[in-house]
Amino acid sequence: MVRVKHTPLRSCAACSRKLPKAQLTRVVRNADGRVEPDPTGRKPGRGTYLCYDERCRDTGIRRGRIERALKSSFTEEDRTALVEYLSQERQPARTGDKR
Repeated sequence: MVRVKHTPLRSCAACSRKLPKAQLTRVVRNADGRVEPDPTGRKPGRGTYLCYDERCRDTGIRRGRIERALKSSFTEEDRTALVEYLSQERQPARTGDKR
């Protein structure tokens, strides 16, 4: 009998599509209240996920979907850093998910 490996699914905060965790970008609110990207997917804090689709990134930031999911508001510095990071990211950067 062949055992099938479980693939964790997560929902995009902007479009609500369920995708494998490795195909999404994680954004986390840490203990200091700062919002930052989490390329490893392992930082502590409240997290949410976004698709790699540009429309989801725009919707998540502009319409406040990320803020609502993280139950926190962005500072202008956090927003700028997040927009810059998401605009540069094209491929999943998961290094620790190789089990």
